[in-house]
Amino acid sequence: MPLLKPEVPIIEMPVSDRISGDTRIKQKARFVSFNHLQDLNGRCEARITVNVTLHAADGDGFGQPLTGLGFMSYNADLVADNNTVVDAYVPTTYFR
Repeated sequence: MPLLKPEVPIIEMPVSDRISGDTRIKQKARFVSFNHLQDLNGRCEARITVNVTLHAADGDGFGQPLTGLGFMSYNADLVADNNTVVDAYVPTTYFR
């Protein structure tokens, strides 16, 4: 039991499905952190980190989370800076 109840509910949202052949995998992103940086050249960067979990598709809803090799959850960074609205940095080792 936590000493203090969180004041903000967990921020989660569905993201695009992954499709491989006839298999559809649902994805859900959960907010992890937000950081803002500025370098010595004045370039500002806002970085949001989300944790993406993969789920079996259950109709249009989310089924059980997938945890097998190649289906583990992963973190992805969404970055906005002076020149880019949003750019996603996602590991490329999934779904080869």
